[in-house]
Amino acid sequence: MATSDSNSTSSSPKTSRSFWLALGLSLLLMAWMLSGRIDSAATQAPQAHSSVETALAQVQTRRLEAQTFQPSLILQGQLEPIKHLQLRSQISARIAELAAEPGQTLAQGQLILRFDVENRPTQLARAEADLRLREAELRAGERLKQNQHLSETDLLRLRSALANARAERDLMQQQLAYTEITAPFAGLLNRLPVEPGELRQPGDLVAELLDISQLKLIAQVPQQQIAELSEGLKVEAVLLNQQRLAGEIHYLSHLAESDTRSFQLEARLENPELQRLAGSSARLEIKLAPRAAHFLSPALLALDDQGQTGLYTVNADQRVEFVAVELLSLGTEGVWVGGAPEQLELITLGAGFVQVGQKVAVVAAEAH
Repeated sequence: MATSDSNSTSSSPKTSRSFWLALGLSLLLMAWMLSGRIDSAATQAPQAHSSVETALAQVQTRRLEAQTFQPSLILQGQLEPIKHLQLRSQISARIAELAAEPGQTLAQGQLILRFDVENRPTQLARAEADLRLREAELRAGERLKQNQHLSETDLLRLRSALANARAERDLMQQQLAYTEITAPFAGLLNRLPVEPGELRQPGDLVAELLDISQLKLIAQVPQQQIAELSEGLKVEAVLLNQQRLAGEIHYLSHLAESDTRSFQLEARLENPELQRLAGSSARLEIKLAPRAAHFLSPALLALDDQGQTGLYTVNADQRVEFVAVELLSLGTEGVWVGGAPEQLELITLGAGFVQVGQKVAVVAAEAH
């Protein structure tokens, strides 16, 4: 019995020590595992935070260099003769003779037609005789006045009679001169709407004369472009058959039309072959001063919020800019624009997905 008790007593301390040792090891293991998780979280959390970055929008660009361009102002106008005159009757008389035919080229002063003189030569002769009489009476009156045999009133009456006689003589001379219609300038007889024997009254049209050795082209210039023009500037008129006539600006109005706000332009064009062009329409091309400009596709033009035409570009800070431009010329292959810097980085692809001031990533377009 004693032996049994002694063994039981000695084994109890060993079991207690083993239990506490196992518990301590378990606590150390748990502490180590927890410390590993904390260290892992501390090292991984900054990595997740540093990966959050904003990606830049990509745009494709092409570098443009300005070129010298000579713009042209294109206007539509109408051709007119340099001189156009409708000759009208000054007296009431019948046509006695036609001395020219429609379409005939006339020299200055050449006879076109003649009216019946009727009794006008007789009336002129009577007026001239009366004038001579009045001149003689005045000379006699002046001698009498020197000798105090004629009053001042009677002398004034004689002078008045002489003036009336001279006016009557001049009127008869003028009436007789009106019986002949002559060309006031060298030109083309365009119309002769009378026949011999027809009675014409004062104011009736009897002939139409044109000078088409030169032509006038009348056009309207927009107020935005009138400052670019001046008298003497060389021009070309392009006809419907693509024939060209050279000339220059002869006149620019100083007052804009109230309804269109445009200024009238008159160009003088040479027509040495006397072509039948008066009254027809033509396109007027005016070469303006050369200037720096860019040539590009019209698809690259854009409008800003204010409705201005311009281009989207990228500046040195890689930010988007809108550059306003002026449309100079539009053709089938592209457009010429002015007002932009001589060098620019033009956005050719992606402009619709970015905003002014936004920073972008630039991808250069392939050279063509």
